[in-house]
Amino acid sequence: MSTIPHISVNKLGEFIFATPARKRSILKTIKFPSTFKNARYPEPKSAFVNFMLDAMHDKSVFENKKNQLIAKRTLTKWQKDKQQGCIEAIDHLIACSETILMPYLKYVAEKGLLNDDYYTHINGVTLHLKPDVLLIDAKTKKVKGFVKLVFSKSRKVDWNEAAISAGAVRTHLEKLFGLILKAENCFVLDVFNRRKHIAPKFLQTNKVHVKMACEEIASMWSTINK
Repeated sequence: MSTIPHISVNKLGEFIFATPARKRSILKTIKFPSTFKNARYPEPKSAFVNFMLDAMHDKSVFENKKNQLIAKRTLTKWQKDKQQGCIEAIDHLIACSETILMPYLKYVAEKGLLNDDYYTHINGVTLHLKPDVLLIDAKTKKVKGFVKLVFSKSRKVDWNEAAISAGAVRTHLEKLFGLILKAENCFVLDVFNRRKHIAPKFLQTNKVHVKMACEEIASMWSTINK
């Protein structure tokens, strides 16, 4: 059990637009996490990061990871479902690399992201704002944007939710690096639905939503029981 209220930026977006019952369910999952659910898609995520880091953006990075997954023995239904989900996610990422991601391959991706740099505290809640990769200008070496992955197999990520997530990460990066980022370079990628959700151009409303949601989470946290 976690005693300090905390939430990932992707879950925050979902929380803001959820029903009261769903809000409690989201917080219960965070406060009392299942060991099985913690890392459902590590292989597709690492394949994506390595693809973006590769100067040639060689798609064999995806194929190699996919072949490793196919060769892996599964002993339980959960392991088999996880394996199948990861293989599907990699297929979607390959398709995205040939479409949605094309305009961003001119940037140099950066992986060296320390978790501590991407935590912020808002109204008593620790918010996790770590993007999966930063997009860096090859000449100036300045941060130009980011990609944040969402693996949601059961439903399409709502545009409003994704805008909250992308906007909150953009706000944090602009503060962290002391710069202004173009909205179109800051986006959440809904992997299973192959959709890109860019950050809002204007962030003021986004900031208000985030602050209000964190206040609500902090007030609810002690009432969430197993």
